[in-house]
Amino acid sequence: MKSVIHDWKPDVIVNEQTQMLTWMLPFVCRQIPKVMVIHFSRMGMEYNLEGKTKLFKRTYFHIAESIYSRYNRFVVLTNEDSANWKLNNKMVIPNFSTFTTDTLSDLKSKRVICVARYHVQKRLDLLLKIWSLVYPSHKDWNLSVFGSGPDKAKLQKQVHDMRLDSSVTLNESVDDVKAEYLKSSIFCLTSQHEGQALVLLEAILIGLPICAFNVVGVNWIKAAALSCDFGDVATYANNLMKLMDDAQLRKKLRDKALKEVAPKYEINHIMSMWDDLFVGLTSCK
Repeated sequence: MKSVIHDWKPDVIVNEQTQMLTWMLPFVCRQIPKVMVIHFSRMGMEYNLEGKTKLFKRTYFHIAESIYSRYNRFVVLTNEDSANWKLNNKMVIPNFSTFTTDTLSDLKSKRVICVARYHVQKRLDLLLKIWSLVYPSHKDWNLSVFGSGPDKAKLQKQVHDMRLDSSVTLNESVDDVKAEYLKSSIFCLTSQHEGQALVLLEAILIGLPICAFNVVGVNWIKAAALSCDFGDVATYANNLMKLMDDAQLRKKLRDKALKEVAPKYEINHIMSMWDDLFVGLTSCK
């Protein structure tokens, strides 16, 4: 590794969660500024340690933060995740999306869409519980989920057991997800945690109002969405029904998100943050 660095002579080294190198880089070629970037949240890291003892988790994060503190900068995706790290070198630089569209949803179809992996982290089981509360009074609406993952069969059984087959469709991932967004009027997400849920940005850019839980990796859209505490399926269902029943509310949230949220995640804006970081690090050498 050291010989490669000497050959390439980089001005800055960016480590994006490269296993093994993460623990070694801060101690190699120390004169070269180094940046550690994570694309998940601390809560996501804790989730990956599920089943481990409290002592193991405490020790793991103590060692991890000790290593991360040795980087010149530790970059996370959201402000709410930044608050969970006890590091003086932390900073927030979000992801941007390459998703583009010339057309917005007309918000007239009676379809709710969710794009997510069929995985426990996404808590689609809660989305189905929410839908069971919503559907009896909104039988002209349907829910379409698009994704892939290990839990699809289990979720399909839940759909059947809850007698939601006529209104819920669990689809595989599609190449043209933009077309599916355009056929929908509301976007739902029920994740327990995220790094930074880019599907939310896609939904915003195509003009869909959002219903979600207030969790790490999702809170950045809070000002332009209907949201509630994680696990509060009753409030979530009420929020969803508000959006279903009020076309003007759907348009109001859509317009607010496009005006106040989308510009913050535009590619040029995000790249200027990286440029400022690199210029700052190299000017201090």
